[in-house]
Amino acid sequence: MRQFLDSSRTVLPDTLSTQLFRILFGISQGSGALMIILATIWMEMYGNDGVWTAVYFRFHPVLMTFAKWTATVAHAIVHSCAIFVMCLGAFSVWTTYTSIDEATTTTTSSDVPYGPQPFLRYYSFHTWLGTATITLYIMQYIGGILIYTHHDTDTRRVAMPFHQLMGVIVFGAVIITTCFGISQQASWKSICKASQEVGQHILSNIFATLFLVFCMSVILLLCNPRWKREKQ
Repeated sequence: MRQFLDSSRTVLPDTLSTQLFRILFGISQGSGALMIILATIWMEMYGNDGVWTAVYFRFHPVLMTFAKWTATVAHAIVHSCAIFVMCLGAFSVWTTYTSIDEATTTTTSSDVPYGPQPFLRYYSFHTWLGTATITLYIMQYIGGILIYTHHDTDTRRVAMPFHQLMGVIVFGAVIITTCFGISQQASWKSICKASQEVGQHILSNIFATLFLVFCMSVILLLCNPRWKREKQ
């Protein structure tokens, strides 16, 4: 493993390495853009029905998907935008939970829609993990600012590997959180009647596949030391 990650070893010629980098980068950006489009279509076509559905919740998957994609295009400014969009996504789902609580107090058992009901507040592991991931993301963002603005060069050099490792951990937490979220969203319509909801499940599975392709391409881009940005 150490030999594979050694930047002095050149398994591929520079030309092929550059081509592979461009291919993986194109896959990551293309799959990321398609994720945003599919998330928007998913919520527009299937996210506006049912007693438990609030309008704000339809923005949650779209905003969270956009936050994941934009976070890999650039760094400081885009991470700031990603945190803002992520907070909007968290606000949308929190507003939905509040609407569900209010509807529960006025809805009789006969008015409850047929099929699985959504998890309220912090009952689901997706919500727990999502809250922890957002917290770690913000801490990583603050830590990056502190490291970058520190006057001591030696301190920055020592802290940078830990900052990079933490970034990979946060990205892994994002992957797990998103997979749970996709499954949870699709499970709300898990009972199919005469193939009425099959289209939504197919769309969610395609979205999940694109998400995993996006994540794998990003991980491959990160693992090759030859593709790291040269220090100025």
